[in-house]
Amino acid sequence: MAVAPRAAWTAGRISIEESSGEQVLRLTGEVDQATVSTYEASSRGSASPPVGVIEASGVTFLAVAGAGFLLRCAYATWVAGTTPILRSPSQPVLRVLGRLGAMELFHVVP
Repeated sequence: MAVAPRAAWTAGRISIEESSGEQVLRLTGEVDQATVSTYEASSRGSASPPVGVIEASGVTFLAVAGAGFLLRCAYATWVAGTTPILRSPSQPVLRVLGRLGAMELFHVVP
């Protein structure tokens, strides 16, 4: 019996971009411990920045480490006085955050 090949692996990436005067945290690919560690090592002390918008439409896999990173960023945003916007979350993001009971912590914009 032949096994169907797994979909192509897409390395994860986390970046912060400026869009219309707003900080946007963009996550793409497979967001796992390696992805989070790489971002945190390059962020020079602001590993969980407060961001207004989290763009997660390109996430193909979200590990627990990636979910924890999202929650730390969301917490930093709440401390700054706002609710983070989760824009266009992919199905893996919705599935993991939903199972954690964390969807209500974000303002979700499809």
